[in-house]
Amino acid sequence: DSENIVFTGNSPLVMDLDALPDTPYDLLDLPKYNAVDLGNGISASFQTSRGCPFDCPYCVATRFSGKSVRYKPGPQMASEMRYLYEKHNVTGFVPEDDFFIGPKQRLEELLEVFKRTNIPDMKLTLRNGVNVNTLNDAKIDILEAMGCNSVTLAIESGSAHTQKNIIKKNVDLEKAPIILETFREKNIEVKTFIMVGLPKETDEMREETINYAASLNMDWSNVY
Repeated sequence: DSENIVFTGNSPLVMDLDALPDTPYDLLDLPKYNAVDLGNGISASFQTSRGCPFDCPYCVATRFSGKSVRYKPGPQMASEMRYLYEKHNVTGFVPEDDFFIGPKQRLEELLEVFKRTNIPDMKLTLRNGVNVNTLNDAKIDILEAMGCNSVTLAIESGSAHTQKNIIKKNVDLEKAPIILETFREKNIEVKTFIMVGLPKETDEMREETINYAASLNMDWSNVY
C-alpha cells in the first residue's frame, strides 16, 4: 500500500538464541566501525543476551526484544569473540545488551567464557546504561576481572519524585555515588546518563537533577 501504513502484527520473539546464525562480521570493514576508541587495538559490538526485565517509559528496548531475558550460549559467544580476535585483531568488546548486569551467577558464567577465549589484554566497555540498582561490590569485582575499562550508569534523574512518579525507574540516589566511587577506585572510567526537562517535571525537579549530577565524581555525562 503506497499511501497507508499497514500493521501486520508483532513478529514472535526469538527465544532460543542458539538457533540464530553467526553474526556476519565479514560483511563489514570492521576498522571503519570501531565501536569505541581504546587508544590502541580494535573494538567491536556484540551481544550476550536479548530482552530487558524493566519497562522504562522512555525506552523502546522491550518493544524490540521483550521483557523476557534470553542468554546466548557460552560456546557461541566464545567462538564469535575468537573469530573477531583472530580475523580482525579485536581486543575490545562492547556489549549491546539492554540487560548485561543480570544475576551474579550469569556474570560468573560470562567471566569464565571470556577467560576461555584467551584474548590478551581484553577490554570490556559498558556503554549501554547500567541500572545502578542491579550493581553491588561482588558484581563490580567480576566486571573488573572481565577487563571492564568503562561503565555508563543510567541514573537519569536526581529528583526522587521524577524517579518514582515520572520515569518509574526508582534508582537509589544514595547508592549511586557509592557505586560510582567503587568503580573509580578500580580505575574504571565512569560515565552517566542524565535527563533534564522530562514531561511533567517542574523547575525545582530539574534543578534537583542538575545539582545532583554536579555532585557526582564522574568522568563524563551524556545529558538528554
